[in-house]
Amino acid sequence: QDVRAVWGLFAFINKTELDDKSFEWSVATPIDKPVRARLGAYYYEQERGLAQRSATGPFPVFGLAPGTLATAPRFEGIENAAVFGSIAWDIAPNWRLDLEARYADDAKTIDSGQRTGADNTPDPQSAQQDFQNFTPRVTLNWQATEDLLVYGLVAKGNKPGGFNNELFRSDVPSEYTNFVLNCTIGEMLVLNLPSGPPLRYECTQQFKDDVFFDEEEQWTYEAGIKSQWLERRVTANLSVFYIDWTNQGLFALTAVPSLAGGETPITVLRNAGRSKITGLELETNWYATDNLFLFLNYGLSEGEFTEGALPDTAATTGGDGSVVGNTIPDTPKHSVVTGFEATAQAGRSLDAFLRTDFIYETKKYSGASNFNWIGKRNIVNLRTGFRADRWTLTFYVKNLTDNDTPLNASEFVNFRAAPISTDPAFSNDGDPPRMYALIPQRGRDYGLEVNLRFGN
Repeated sequence: QDVRAVWGLFAFINKTELDDKSFEWSVATPIDKPVRARLGAYYYEQERGLAQRSATGPFPVFGLAPGTLATAPRFEGIENAAVFGSIAWDIAPNWRLDLEARYADDAKTIDSGQRTGADNTPDPQSAQQDFQNFTPRVTLNWQATEDLLVYGLVAKGNKPGGFNNELFRSDVPSEYTNFVLNCTIGEMLVLNLPSGPPLRYECTQQFKDDVFFDEEEQWTYEAGIKSQWLERRVTANLSVFYIDWTNQGLFALTAVPSLAGGETPITVLRNAGRSKITGLELETNWYATDNLFLFLNYGLSEGEFTEGALPDTAATTGGDGSVVGNTIPDTPKHSVVTGFEATAQAGRSLDAFLRTDFIYETKKYSGASNFNWIGKRNIVNLRTGFRADRWTLTFYVKNLTDNDTPLNASEFVNFRAAPISTDPAFSNDGDPPRMYALIPQRGRDYGLEVNLRFGN
């Protein structure tokens, strides 16, 4: 049975079944000793079943066929086993050295519910990946005064790799996924589907790399202070940092065959290369009176790519797709969060309150190509009401000024336009042109909340 979405370009219906379990054990030495230690183990397991169906809009959208009923679900598994330990050493009066480390083993599996494009018979595809990582952390603390702490740290972080699971969707012919998993460079696949002309694919390194993405790693170097002033009514924390980010994952657009005929655009995560980030974070708050609390937080982040290329970037900027020197996307250079909360006694055991939050972000690029960006963002939120021992009544307004700056602008294929025609020497020759799918900012939102508290 073919169906179409009630409205809009697309509709997606997902059914997810999730089962997870975790266990952690640790043992520690007494905390009143000059050298303190902790040792532990951690285990996590997750199994997820996902059934999905998609449909285009009520009328033919750019020539797309309607969607079909969902087929067998896809199953994904995650297993994480780790051991960790730490040592805290009071190396001198007011000086402490913290040594921490974690070794983890991550295993990921995927089993699809795919069918063949030739005769629509079940033909599930499977894949597995394993990652091992060691993440140390060293911190040096100096308690200069009772209200002033100075620190410096070096730490390694990671994000495990995985699958671009869009390649294992139920509407992708199993012959295609099997070919991508097992082909050798230069090998060809001719895919005959029930409708449309045959589709031809050549096995390239990028073709194979799109199935998986590697583990991302970060080395972070940070120094800062944590302080309190004016009888601890004022808190001021400042940190500066430098991050060396390798195998950074960035989203790119590609296309896969569809059982309905033709190709479907999908988003994959690709390891673009290497980047560096420098910045600072300032956190301040002030209890001006017993009834007035003020806060101001500021962030500065400057990041750029130092290595790597995305072939998909050539579709928007031309050339070889290099991203070296480009700004890291989805991160504003400047961000500010400020506001206040005021309270007043409105009756016996009853307080009135008013809180405002102002959020400001400068422009941020939408992709590694730096071809387009989202403008500055100003959001004002307001909360006011009454608070008693057992209940709180709150009237809220989110996005008071009805700011409409989009949250994100993702690249998408322009189905209506002819393929790009450039000099064959350029890597974007023959690629489909791009357009952008915007995720809108939710408009002004207001309402009333009632919270009741039970027990002691």
